[in-house]
Amino acid sequence: MPRLFSTRRLFLAGKNAIYLLILGTIFYTVTLRLPGSLKPEEVVDRSGPPPPRIFCIISTYEYRHTQVAIHTHRTWVRHCDHYLFVSDYSDHYLEPAVFMHMNDRWHRMRAYLEYVYKYHFHQGDWFLFCNDDNFVVVDNLRHMLKTYSPNELIYFGCKMRAPNGLVYMLEGSGIVFSGAALKRFALAALTNESICSSEAKGNDFTQELGRCLTNVNVIAGDSNIIYYIYLICFHTKYIMNIYNMYYFAYVTRVFGVPRNLNIENERMVLENKTTLIDQSSP
Repeated sequence: MPRLFSTRRLFLAGKNAIYLLILGTIFYTVTLRLPGSLKPEEVVDRSGPPPPRIFCIISTYEYRHTQVAIHTHRTWVRHCDHYLFVSDYSDHYLEPAVFMHMNDRWHRMRAYLEYVYKYHFHQGDWFLFCNDDNFVVVDNLRHMLKTYSPNELIYFGCKMRAPNGLVYMLEGSGIVFSGAALKRFALAALTNESICSSEAKGNDFTQELGRCLTNVNVIAGDSNIIYYIYLICFHTKYIMNIYNMYYFAYVTRVFGVPRNLNIENERMVLENKTTLIDQSSP
């Protein structure tokens, strides 16, 4: 069992003070807002609906299996209800679904999502697509999604807008599909070349994804709700930092945090969502 945290890394000086500052920021932003860490087990309200099930799809490549993906597998991925690595080659540890001879990123994404819909759709309410070097606070994602229904035609991510006005999600930020959105994409978009092209798109593959989803009436959810109220998914530049991030996000508990902080966060989410709905109403 690997050590998830090295105490030596806490005692750094000089230019490494920036490193400590980053970790401190993650500690404050992630841990203080982490639902489930703010109430003792015995006072958690279990009378409501069950939490949404999250199926995680992690994209990787053969040369990254032992360098990157294995560390993701050892940390946050296990907090997904179910997960699947997708790769261009097999691996006995990761056990990925293998898609060979696909050189274009759009072709791979189409194949990944179609495969998950065909063989794993029953295992999740929401489906997170991300890269092997993303770090995800799954509990924060699950908490945010409680205010939405998996039957809504909606998906979330870091929202961008192309010069032509097309709305799409930033590649590398993580993209979350409702069950209904994934189903509509697989059955209505992928089967119609006129609204969802099968041609190679290179690095513009998320723009084509946005076009396909827009053409089948799947809306892009507001990214402010995801990324400004809850820290959920971000890119890690140095993969070994993932163990420290995991320690602060999932293991550390804060002494003296008000027990009603979680309730206040939930109230803010609902108020923001209501405001956005009111503003969009005619």
